[in-house]
Amino acid sequence: MHSSSSTQWVLFTPELLEMILLQLDLRTLVASAQRVCRAWNGLIQGSSSLQEALFLKPIKKHKNNLTENTINPLLAEAFPAIFLQNEALFPRNKNEFTLADLDMIRNPEKKAAYLRPEASWRRMLIQQPPAFKLGIFCWSGSPFGYGIDYEMQQLKDTQQWHDGIRMEMLFEPLIFHSSLVPTFSPASIYWWGECSSSTILRRLQELGITTVPDIILCAYAMVSCTDSDSDFENDDQQVVDQIQAWYRNMGLQPKVLGDGWERTVYEKRGTWD
Repeated sequence: MHSSSSTQWVLFTPELLEMILLQLDLRTLVASAQRVCRAWNGLIQGSSSLQEALFLKPIKKHKNNLTENTINPLLAEAFPAIFLQNEALFPRNKNEFTLADLDMIRNPEKKAAYLRPEASWRRMLIQQPPAFKLGIFCWSGSPFGYGIDYEMQQLKDTQQWHDGIRMEMLFEPLIFHSSLVPTFSPASIYWWGECSSSTILRRLQELGITTVPDIILCAYAMVSCTDSDSDFENDDQQVVDQIQAWYRNMGLQPKVLGDGWERTVYEKRGTWD
């Protein structure tokens, strides 16, 4: 068999082509391989293994939970400020979280591509095996008292292993959630329960919560009698304003919970002793 014929035979044999495509790096698989032809695109869309490699379909965590979490490298590159907060993977990172480090902000010419509703990053899982629980925590204080607001988003039991936290779920609360929009200070992000020894856990315990979610988006706000919202502005607020304006101009609405997800809200108000 001639080499050209052999090559053609391999490329037209789905099982062999799948094995070859699984050796590609994620960027090539996302940006190039799917555009070669309809046959390749159809194979990639229909292959469970390739969909898992693309962080579009969850892989199952073994019962012994020894499967190592793998961060989505493309998302980490595009949203570095979010993923660098993972101290387990980036222990030497000392930079505070800031939305100004997003690729779409550092390279404004890319913003339109990033924010289009069909952008692939929106549907990508942030990690494999997927994360199933997202917490949104806000502590606010004033001379008159304090408040704790906590929202847990998680998959219903019947949906376990069928989905996970996708990037859109992690990104849009940072831009639109009323508890996190950086009026006073930017949010913090805690991965994989690493805040379990912090003051956040004590605050959660005040609400009767003892289980730390996979990821927590956290904001603190302290208001004094002399604070003026109109005089306060920071880089993160400018980013929020830009992206919110883009959504409005495009007629886009932030997504609510998808099928199979549920939200539980806790709150507490108190006065200083």
